[in-house]
Amino acid sequence: MATVKDLVLSHLEYTFEKEAWQPSLTIAIDGLTAAQAAWKPAPQHHSTWQIVRHVTRWKRASLDDWHGKKSDYAAIDRGDWQAVSGSDAAWQQDVQALREISQQIMTWTQGLTEAEMSTVSAPYQLARRTCRPRANP
Repeated sequence: MATVKDLVLSHLEYTFEKEAWQPSLTIAIDGLTAAQAAWKPAPQHHSTWQIVRHVTRWKRASLDDWHGKKSDYAAIDRGDWQAVSGSDAAWQQDVQALREISQQIMTWTQGLTEAEMSTVSAPYQLARRTCRPRANP
């Protein structure tokens, strides 16, 4: 029987690295150039590069919260979805930042006990009560 920890680790692995019924984030961005990553299907939509930065920012905030460091959600939100452009090196730097934070979350999760997996940290509970979903632009 799978434990909560087993399920969370599997979810992390398949949404970031492995292909299941949909390509993982890693597979989806593998081999993209900066120009391809910055492309937007329409002005009101986000580019892949913006999505990578968004996921990285919020994963970092979540990990910080889980370690007891209160994140400034308003500041994160204000800096979210900025226009992107740059070289392939700049794109790869953002991809590497995403890989690193994802690995940190995986490593941290692997070290948790089953009891810890069932405990919601106080900062995260507060964030869930104070953050409101935004309308899709």
